[in-house]
Amino acid sequence: MKKARTEVRSTVCQVICRCRSERKLPGNLPYLYTRIESCRSHGLDPFAWLRDVLTRLPTMAVSRIPELTPAACAKAARTAKRQAA
Repeated sequence: MKKARTEVRSTVCQVICRCRSERKLPGNLPYLYTRIESCRSHGLDPFAWLRDVLTRLPTMAVSRIPELTPAACAKAARTAKRQAA
């Protein structure tokens, strides 16, 4: 699992570096990069967050999509941790 995370991070970093040198970012890459950094700033593992989002998204109502943001996931994790204690 750790090897897969490293490979994903390495690939994303390579694409971002290559695109930065060309002064353009393709498609949704800026969005993905922003979400990865947001996960890190909220203390979440970006790989685990993305896996969770991609698992939950197909069955969610559109009105519940804001629950998938890194900030909302971090808040829910803190709440669950407090309730478990």
